[in-house]
Order: sequence, then C-alpha cells, then structure tokens
Amino acid sequence: MHQVVINIKGLPDAPELKLLGAMAVAPGGYQYQGIAKYVSTHSQIPKSVIAFLPIVLLGADAADPSLNVMNLLSPEMGQITTNARDRCLSELQATVKEAPKTVFKSNANLTPLLNYSAKQSIENMIPTVPVIIVQGDKDQIVDPRGTYAYYQQICKLQKPIAFQPLKGADHHGSLRQSASMVGNFISSVEQGKFMSTCNK
Repeated sequence: MHQVVINIKGLPDAPELKLLGAMAVAPGGYQYQGIAKYVSTHSQIPKSVIAFLPIVLLGADAADPSLNVMNLLSPEMGQITTNARDRCLSELQATVKEAPKTVFKSNANLTPLLNYSAKQSIENMIPTVPVIIVQGDKDQIVDPRGTYAYYQQICKLQKPIAFQPLKGADHHGSLRQSASMVGNFISSVEQGKFMSTCNK
C-alpha cells in the first residue's frame, strides 16, 4: 500500500513525475489504528495477524522513532518483531508457530502509536488521478470490507475510481490476477477512457 500512497499523493513531493493513474491491489490500511486496538484487546489472536503485525510496528518505528515501539511490546512479541527485521511476510507466516499470550506490555501507553496509525489510515488519502482497486473477497490479510468502504468514500467525493472485486481470491490471488489488468488500465488512462464504477 505504501507505494500506492506515494503514487496517489506524492505529486507535490515529486513534481518531475507526470502521474496518470494508480492501481491498488488489496490496499488495506482502512482504520489503520484498529490493528493495534484489536491485538491489545483480544486473546487468541490469529497467527496470520501476528505475522503481519511486525510490518506495521517496524514501519511506524522507522517513520517516527519517538514512538519507541519496541518498548511497548511484550518479550514474546518483541522477539517476533526483532526476527521480522530481515524476513519477508511469507517467512514470518512460516516461523510463527503460535501467537503470544500478550502483544503489548500491560503498562504500555498506546496512545502515541494509535494516533500515528490513525494519521496513516487510507481514508485520509484522496487520489488526484484515476485509481483502480483490485480486491479478493476471500482475503484474510486485508479485510475486503475496509477496502470497499474506502472505495465508497472516494465515490462520494466524485473522484475517478473503479473497484474490481475478485470472487474467491485470497490476498495472493488478488496479486496474481491483477497482473492481467495492468495493460487495460494503462490503456484506458492514456486514451482518456477510464471508466469509474461508482454508479454501477
């Protein structure tokens, strides 16, 4: 999602680029602060969530070191997050055998992390170019409901956006199937024929 954010919002920071459009594949990030809230208030957290969480935490820590994220974590989650520094998501998913009993220390002040995460939420990002969102309805990493809620939000703002649901596709299926859509999307934008799906 971070690359899409750069593509959608990065024009003021990269005036040398002439951006025509952006494709977001299972973008996630809707109500981003909800991830930390969820793991701090639930027990029996799915391993898939635990494997993904270090990406969120390390990204926040890199962007704002004052968050001091590692000091918020329980010893077990701290070890998982440390291991994640040189591993990709698929490796984390393979190595996380069980979720820790707690993610954060009992006395951790999560307010700065939650405030930072809220500012990173996708709903704060308003595209200035045509965007197509591709989302599988069986995605267990990115909640399709959040993706669709963002799409509806942008429709209400009357921005050029299209939503392409993929029936039966999980997260990786969305990535694979989106490859065949790139050419048509580029052509539609270049030819000025991009069609929003908001009224369908």
